Amino acid sequence: MVNAPNERDVATKLVYITPTSKFNRRYVAPGEEINTGVYEDKNVTIRDARSKRPEFTLERNGFVLLDHHSKAPTSWTTLTIDLQFPRSKRIERNLHLRN
Repeated sequence: MVNAPNERDVATKLVYITPTSKFNRRYVAPGEEINTGVYEDKNVTIRDARSKRPEFTLERNGFVLLDHHSKAPTSWTTLTIDLQFPRSKRIERNLHLRN
C-alpha cells in the first residue's frame, strides 16, 4: 500500500549490497581501502510514521514507535555546541593550530 506523501517524508538514495554479492569484506590500510562487496543505489522514500504510531506493535511488526524527549537543545547553534562540548572545541582548535 502506497501512502500519500507527507510533508515530513524525504526522498533519497540508500546504498544496498546487491543480492549477487557473495562476500562483503572491507579492508582498510593507510592510503587504501578495498571493498569486496558489490553495492547499488536505490531510490527510497523515508516516511514519517509518527501519525501511524498505533498501527505498529511489537508482536506484529517487531518494533514500536515511542516518544523520547532528549535533554539536548532543539536548535544546535555554534555557541550551544561550544558550551555543551568545550573539550571538542579545544580539540578542534588544537587540530587547527597544528595544520
